[in-house]
Amino acid sequence: MDSLLQYLFGAASFMPHGDCLLWRSDLVALHAVSDALIAVAYFAIPLAILSFVRKREGLRPVERRLGYLFVLFILLSALTHLAGVVTLWIPAYGAEGLIKAATAVVSLYTAMTLWSLVPSFLSLLSPGELQAMNEGLRKEAAAHRETSAKLRKAETELSSALEARTRELQEISERFDLTLRGSGVTVFQQDRNLTYTWMYNPPQELADRQFIGRTERELGLPDVTLATIEPAKRAVLETGETTVVEVPLPSAGKDRWFKLFIEPLHEGTDRTISGISCVAIDVTDEKAVETQLRIVLRELTHRTKNILMIVQAIARQTARNVDSPTDFIKRFSARLSALASAHDILVNRGWSAASLQELVEDQLAYLPDGPRQAVRIEGPDLELGANQAQNLALAIHELSTNATKFGALSVESGSVEVAWNVEVAADGPCVTLVWHEVGGPPVVEPDAAGFGRLMLEKLVPDAISGTAELDFPEGGLRWRISFPLDP
Repeated sequence: MDSLLQYLFGAASFMPHGDCLLWRSDLVALHAVSDALIAVAYFAIPLAILSFVRKREGLRPVERRLGYLFVLFILLSALTHLAGVVTLWIPAYGAEGLIKAATAVVSLYTAMTLWSLVPSFLSLLSPGELQAMNEGLRKEAAAHRETSAKLRKAETELSSALEARTRELQEISERFDLTLRGSGVTVFQQDRNLTYTWMYNPPQELADRQFIGRTERELGLPDVTLATIEPAKRAVLETGETTVVEVPLPSAGKDRWFKLFIEPLHEGTDRTISGISCVAIDVTDEKAVETQLRIVLRELTHRTKNILMIVQAIARQTARNVDSPTDFIKRFSARLSALASAHDILVNRGWSAASLQELVEDQLAYLPDGPRQAVRIEGPDLELGANQAQNLALAIHELSTNATKFGALSVESGSVEVAWNVEVAADGPCVTLVWHEVGGPPVVEPDAAGFGRLMLEKLVPDAISGTAELDFPEGGLRWRISFPLDP
C-alpha cells in the first residue's frame, strides 16, 4: 500500500514541478492559474453537453453516445489540468500519468467514433440548406394557412348551403306531409320480389310497419286484389313502362277501391330496374259516386220511358176531347208544364223525394193573387216518391184548372181547401188527400166523362196504388184520394 501511494504521489527522490520553475512566483502563478481556469472551463463544458443530450429530443443512439464520450473526454482533460496544478507543489507524477493515460484512451476512442460518424454528419443539411428548407417550410406554412383559410371559408359556405338545403328539404317534407295527410294518397316502394321497402301515409286503419319487409301475399290480401295488382307490378318490372290499375280491397266495414299509379324504380348508371314506386289513391267515394250515377242513369232511363208513356197518354186523351189544334196545344202544353214542375222539384231533391206541400204550392203558383189567396193548404210535411209526385202534380193541375174555369176559383166568393193526413194501416202508413171546393157556382155532374175525370178517378190512383173518389155535390166539387206512403 505504501509503495502504491509512493508511486501515485511521489517520493523524496522526486521533486515537485515548481522546483523546475525555480519557484519563480510569476511562472508558478501562470501555470497554476491557467491550469485551474482550464479545469473549471472543462468541468462547465461537459455539464452543458450533458444537459443538451438529456433535453434534446430526437437524437439517434449513436449521437447520444458520442455526446456522453465528449463529456467523459472533457472531464478527464479537466482532471489532467488539475493534476498539473497539484504537481507544482506535490510530485504526484504517477497519479498524473494515470489520469493522462485514461484521458488518452478516452480521447482516442472518442476520435475514432467521431471519424466513423463523419460520413453521417456530412449527409446532414448545411445551415444554408436548413435555412432554405426553413424558408420553404415557411412558404408552405403560409400557403397552408391560406389554403386552410380558403377551406374554412369553403366549409362555412358549404355549411350555410347545407343548412339552407336542409331547411328547404324540411319545408318540402312538411309540404309533402301536409299535402298527403288525410288525402287518401299512399306512396310506397317495393323491390323486385315485391317486398315493401318504404311506405308513407298508409290508410288510417293500417300502419307502415305492417307492410315493411313483407309482400302482398304475406299480408294476406284477398285473391281478387292479388289477381289484379301482382300481374300489373310484374309487367312494370319486365317492361319498365308505367301503368295504372284500379283494385278493390275488401274490409270488414265496406269495400274500398284504390287507383294505383305504378312506375319502375331505377338505380345505377345503367338504369337497372331495382323495384317499383307506387302512388295509391283511395277512390272509394268516386267509385260510390260512379255506382250511384249508373243507378241514376238506369233509373232515369226507366223514368224517361214512363214519362214518355205518360206524355203519350196525355196527348192521346187530350186529343179526344178537343175540337181544334189550338185548343189541343193549349191543354197539352198546360199538362206538360204541370209534369215539368213536378220534375223540377224532383231534380232539386236529387230525384229521391218531393215535398207534398211544395208540390201543391208549385202547381198553384200560376194562379192570380186573388184565386191563389182563396186556396188554403193544410197538412203535415211529407216526402213523396218520384212516381207519386208526378201523378199528383197532374191531378192538382187538373183540379186547379177546372176550379179556375168552372168551379170555386171562378168567382170571388169561392175558396178551395187542400188538406191531407197520414194514417197507420196494417200494411204501413197511408196518405189521404182531399180537394174540397166551396162557395162557387152550383155544381152539376157532367154527362160525359172527359180526360180530366178519367185521370182523377182512374189513371192517377192506379199509378200510385191508391183509390180515389170524385163527388159533385151542389155546394162544391170534392176529390178524395188515399195511397200508401213510399218508404
